[in-house]
Amino acid sequence: MQSLYLKTRRVISALLAAALVIYAVLGVFPEWDLRSAITVGSAVTAILLLLAVICSTRAHLAVETVSFLVAAFATAVCWGASRLGSDLLLFLPALVVAIAYATIALTLRATKEASRVEDRP
Repeated sequence: MQSLYLKTRRVISALLAAALVIYAVLGVFPEWDLRSAITVGSAVTAILLLLAVICSTRAHLAVETVSFLVAAFATAVCWGASRLGSDLLLFLPALVVAIAYATIALTLRATKEASRVEDRP
């Protein structure tokens, strides 16, 4: 699980960031209102955190956990504010992937902390 996560975390972050850009653009049309502002604000916040994951060469599991959770929340906000009719297949895959990667990062971080505690004299 760890090697798969470490090999794919940057690619998944880039795909989630691209999906959030699409969601933000879809949230702006057909008119600009409070719902659009909240959608764009949540998407931009998540994209900035995902850029930290994309640009880092080392795995920072705490930052990555937060980044993937915020991406999941932003996807849920975009889904809730969507003006589209049947949009389950548009938002659900990104939501599932973001939650899955946040769970993996949290599990790896907990495992790392447990092994550090066990190594103490």
